[in-house]
Amino acid sequence: MKPAIWCILFEYMKHISIDLGDTLFNRQLPKTLQDKWSVRQLFPSAIEVIKDYKDAGWKISVISKIDPGAELRVGMNLIYHNIVPNIIDVDDVHFCYSRDAKGAIARDIGSDIHIDDRVEALNSVHNEGVKHKIIFIGGHDERNNLTLSFEGVHVAHDWEEVRKIIDNLE
Repeated sequence: MKPAIWCILFEYMKHISIDLGDTLFNRQLPKTLQDKWSVRQLFPSAIEVIKDYKDAGWKISVISKIDPGAELRVGMNLIYHNIVPNIIDVDDVHFCYSRDAKGAIARDIGSDIHIDDRVEALNSVHNEGVKHKIIFIGGHDERNNLTLSFEGVHVAHDWEEVRKIIDNLE
């Protein structure tokens, strides 16, 4: 039986939600099932970091803005590349049709940390009360005219920086 203090610590900050697009991968992700590239070959550090936290007992969720009607294609790509169910459970993949909808999803699923590459999404997540936000600026960036509506966001340029930030959160 675990001591009570261990249960409290284990319950604290154990759910990470991430954007599926440029944050987890980048625009090099093969778009069709015909491509033979492995996500593990293209993005080894992202997969390694996510898997390490999952193996440590953390819940990992994806919250992704997609075009209406793309659910099946994106879902099949996740299965094809062994992301679902090997790293992320199918029930932990969430799609929305606007970036500002990510906040409500993050709140509803109980995310403690959200990682995204879009200011609009992080503003939404912040407004819904998610405690820790990491802005990933290692990939494609179209945020020139948007600013964060809050302070205290952590900035990561690659997945090793994401790991360091998460490991140092209070």
